[in-house]
Amino acid sequence: MMKITLLNDNPYGYRLDISDPDINRLYVRFKRWKRIPPWCPLSDDERREFEGYILKDRPNEG
Repeated sequence: MMKITLLNDNPYGYRLDISDPDINRLYVRFKRWKRIPPWCPLSDDERREFEGYILKDRPNEG
């Protein structure tokens, strides 16, 4: 199982650091699955959906 470090005090409410190599690999895969171009950031709803998939078994921390 991958160790996930949650962000603290993110002003946008994001909990995952997409610059982490393990998280970024999943982020890129999610964008491919959603057919979002590599240069295009996720919308807030898409980001929450992505984080929901990754954190589905974790309590809301951070």
